[in-house]
Amino acid sequence: MTATQGKPRGASSGCAGPDAGLYGGDLIACPGCDLLHRRVALSPGATARCRRCGHRLYTREPRGVEYPLALTLAAVVFFLLANTFPFVAIEIQGITREINLLSAAITLFHQGMPVLGLFAAALIFAFPLLQLIGMLVVLVPLYRNRAGAMGCVVLRWVSLVSPWSMMEIYLLSVLVSLVKLATYADVTLGIAFWNFVALVITNLWTLQVMDREALWRRLEALS
Repeated sequence: MTATQGKPRGASSGCAGPDAGLYGGDLIACPGCDLLHRRVALSPGATARCRRCGHRLYTREPRGVEYPLALTLAAVVFFLLANTFPFVAIEIQGITREINLLSAAITLFHQGMPVLGLFAAALIFAFPLLQLIGMLVVLVPLYRNRAGAMGCVVLRWVSLVSPWSMMEIYLLSVLVSLVKLATYADVTLGIAFWNFVALVITNLWTLQVMDREALWRRLEALS
């Protein structure tokens, strides 16, 4: 389905998504070509696309908030387990060393690179944690048909923090390093590694199924 083309008008008030503050609550800008479209009602599972370039504008997810909330709760469990147990164990010449998820950041601190260490800790720990907390703050009240005191602000904040959560990039870099280490050391993947893999998959899945446009509108209606 293609959204109808519209003209800008005054900014709307109340709880609204990032685009609504510039173009009005019922208009959306195409991420691909910036063409403005007026939002139209979609049937569950339908997708609105740009009339000019065909880029996806928004999708009406048929599952509501229950599905992303369940995935977020699972992601929280995986996050806690990934940061509690050993990530990998490396044995070289009979000496075994267990490494946890934040070992890379801690090593950078010890080697005199605190800025890089802080940046690494933020990307693989702080930002993912803030994203998960923010999603719970938004989704739990919505599941109970409430907006929450800070729902609009937190959802906007989650939209800004999400791109900085680079767990999947960290996972790929770890896999490359482990492949190289396996040539001269015995590498054992710990419980935290598999929970981190599950966390990355669950987090990407949550962002894929979460209909942010619907969340904005529901928060606005309940505010």
